[in-house]
Amino acid sequence: MTKTKEAKSQDHGADDVTKGMQQTPSRTPVSRKPDPVAVKPLIGSAASNATTASSRAAWRSDGRTSGATSAAPERPANLPPKSVLSGTRPTAATVTAATTAPSRPAPPPPGFLTRGPIRSSRDELNDMQVTDHFSDPDDSDDGHGTHHQPLSRHASMTKDLPGLPTTAATPISVTDSLALQRLLWGSSQRPTRAWLDARLTLGSHPLAYGIVQEKGGPCGVLAAIQGRLIAVLQKQSKGTTGTSRWTEEVCRHALVEAVAGMLWDAKGDKTRVLVAVPSSPLMSTPSTTPLPLIIHALPTLPSVLLFLPRHLPNLPLLPVVYSLLLTRTVKTTVSDMDDPTQPLVGAHGYCTQDLVNLCLTGQASSNVFDGVTTVDHDGTTTLKGIQRDGLEVGFLSLFESYGSLEVGSRYKDPVLPIWVVHSESHYTVLFSADGKKPSRSKGGFEMVYYDGLAGQEEEVRVRIIEGRGVVDPDGMAKSGSALIPPLERCVRTRWKGAEVEWIGCDPIL
Repeated sequence: MTKTKEAKSQDHGADDVTKGMQQTPSRTPVSRKPDPVAVKPLIGSAASNATTASSRAAWRSDGRTSGATSAAPERPANLPPKSVLSGTRPTAATVTAATTAPSRPAPPPPGFLTRGPIRSSRDELNDMQVTDHFSDPDDSDDGHGTHHQPLSRHASMTKDLPGLPTTAATPISVTDSLALQRLLWGSSQRPTRAWLDARLTLGSHPLAYGIVQEKGGPCGVLAAIQGRLIAVLQKQSKGTTGTSRWTEEVCRHALVEAVAGMLWDAKGDKTRVLVAVPSSPLMSTPSTTPLPLIIHALPTLPSVLLFLPRHLPNLPLLPVVYSLLLTRTVKTTVSDMDDPTQPLVGAHGYCTQDLVNLCLTGQASSNVFDGVTTVDHDGTTTLKGIQRDGLEVGFLSLFESYGSLEVGSRYKDPVLPIWVVHSESHYTVLFSADGKKPSRSKGGFEMVYYDGLAGQEEEVRVRIIEGRGVVDPDGMAKSGSALIPPLERCVRTRWKGAEVEWIGCDPIL
């Protein structure tokens, strides 16, 4: 269907933000009262507010500037280039472009925010665009409305977290809310108490890194986030051995980084992450339409890292999942799936493979093999698997041991030694404590096994010894046969013939 002019303009809304920073010509500002919606005070410190008092005094009570009829000052030569605003390190070319950019009208006094609204299409969430312009309260002011922004400060944005920008926010529309609920729950089911009550709560030492699951159902999402959390910790503690140095404070920060990274991966080529903040408790309104959500758009990963602990301090699971889907968009998520008529949460509140893959890879593909495969002669029916290389967290499945499916190398050989383990209807995590990839040795190698629903009080460790020639029976274990721990069968789908020894505990069946 051909888009209207208004829809096309919305499609380019995000690009206009950064283009306008470099292409807006010099012009005389129009004397008018500022839009009360478009101009909002940023949250700043008392010291920051004191430094901007002199410039704010120049604004009269009717909202007009005292110099409305004079020519606008030149655009500061060291305004940050587009690459910095998008969260990437500026190159020499972009720095040169920034110093020779044409002039632009003077920005509003520091401490004020001017922005366009988030436009939400009534048809699809993927049409939601953001046009954010914000002035930094830390920018210096010469008292005449001219802002001097040291380029070195903006160039270090990717290393040092900036002040949190106040982003445009809008309540979710009825149409978008219905699309979101239909994608996640389908037309017949509603969120279960397990989902409504679930939060990303960490345990205490010696399991400070473990996300605690209270009820069955959302374990697929929880295990995926758990794997990402371990990945953050392994990268931070590279070169150290064991999990004892993962303190509760370190793990709390790592959890925020894990959630932010998951949202960032889901955005794909889009220009922002959308975070859904409840305006009222979701648990008290499980079937409300529209959902009580306020949508915030965040243009950079550092801004997401700052926003989450301030606005979702307890990390309730459902708003995190809604944020994931809003960021990916309903339309793109549906196009990722083999069967878009099926919801992402299946019977009994269990996660589908599509939802687990979305959490691990940023794409809601329906299978775990590598790439895309065609299942008919004319090539019209395709099944989508894992299409991204360089995944930090892998995946193993008991169903491969049964011969029901094949897990591809992208999941079996992740960058870091971390695997989400799917056993029947439950998901757990297996990882190397020192962050080093297991290497074949006579004595084997140790791995840590974590199950958030098992009520663990101590670490569970196993030793995997390759080349022992252990062979599992074909298909599912029949009644009367020896019980084989599901984890051991999953391990042997990655390390053929390996023997698994349980260190200091009985095997978990």
